[in-house]
Amino acid sequence: MFYYYKKDKIQEGILFCVYQSETKLTQEKINEINKYQDNLLNNTIIYEGEIPFFGYPILHGDTIRPASDRELIELNKLKLGEGEILVGDNISKVLQPNWQYKWDYVLLKWIPDEEKLEEGQYIDVNTAKIY
Repeated sequence: MFYYYKKDKIQEGILFCVYQSETKLTQEKINEINKYQDNLLNNTIIYEGEIPFFGYPILHGDTIRPASDRELIELNKLKLGEGEILVGDNISKVLQPNWQYKWDYVLLKWIPDEEKLEEGQYIDVNTAKIY
């Protein structure tokens, strides 16, 4: 299937499919549709797939693709959660050393939680580990 999406809407992060066809339209057919449907297919981009495009759209030249985790974060569409960091363009989970650590959203790492220390335990200031 061929799906025709409006480019200006994609740039706003909106998927607006104005037409779909089992075959790619010729320029002659596009002109005919535009003539009778108020330039419906002007400023569109074609996506070919078995199902319509899904995900947050990124316009890349003459194609659309789903946004990476990094792009979603940069666009403020996604936030890192507890124990999550970016590795390349993808979110990766950092395992919590144990229940006595809390996630620091500024440092993006697990740090000892002083409130969870048991009697006799201490935090080594050089290594930030609980002993």
